[in-house]
Amino acid sequence: MTPSTLDFGVVAIQEPSVYRTVSVTNEGTTNMAILGLELAGADAGAFEMLDAFPGLLDVGEIRTVEVRFTPDTVRGFSAQLRITSDDADEGTVDVELVGTGDDPIFADGFESGDLSAWTVP
Repeated sequence: MTPSTLDFGVVAIQEPSVYRTVSVTNEGTTNMAILGLELAGADAGAFEMLDAFPGLLDVGEIRTVEVRFTPDTVRGFSAQLRITSDDADEGTVDVELVGTGDDPIFADGFESGDLSAWTVP
């Protein structure tokens, strides 16, 4: 699975983030059955998964899972995207999901010195 962690950064409370992508690749020599995809952990409710795809992955096939983050309070959040398969080596793999909810007034990063959301005309 790539990446092993999705960091959504700072997101304004009650505002959904953009979707981030996790790629699932069958690197084995036989087809792999995806038995389940779930959001787990204490803060799982702050994350949303789009288009879960349980089913068969052919050898070399890549599928993606889209996840977004919508914080409901000002604090840090942590959960896992748990992918279960019939892979003998890695039957269950967790992708860490992290993000921080912030007051909408401060979510642009200005106070932290992160000016990536700002542009100069």
